[in-house]
Amino acid sequence: MFWDLLGGYVGAFIYAFIVYNVILLTLNFVTRYKIFKKKAVIISLVLSVFLTCFLAELIYNWGNVLLFHLPMLVLVFLIDFRRIMYQKCPHCAERIKADAIKCKHCHTVLSIHDEEDSIKAGV
Repeated sequence: MFWDLLGGYVGAFIYAFIVYNVILLTLNFVTRYKIFKKKAVIISLVLSVFLTCFLAELIYNWGNVLLFHLPMLVLVFLIDFRRIMYQKCPHCAERIKADAIKCKHCHTVLSIHDEEDSIKAGV
């Protein structure tokens, strides 16, 4: 019984990882990275859940989907969302928020935002 559950969760995690990332890469390719990362991640989660529910209607029963696939899709989403929300400081390598202007650990000013602002302004 334990090995069946473990195998189900591992298989569902692999399925969720593949489906979620294929949809995310397709979305980024179609929009040519013009959509914000946070919105792309959320849209990818919604489309993954929709695809999983559609396939559940055709192939699986709802018990397997609710027990295995949907929790693993949410887990993959949370892992990817955390990756997007935080980055490493280039000077001290501590984890800081992606929107940070100044590192809270070593107090260095990050120049990433200056480059993005100049790109948006067309300079």
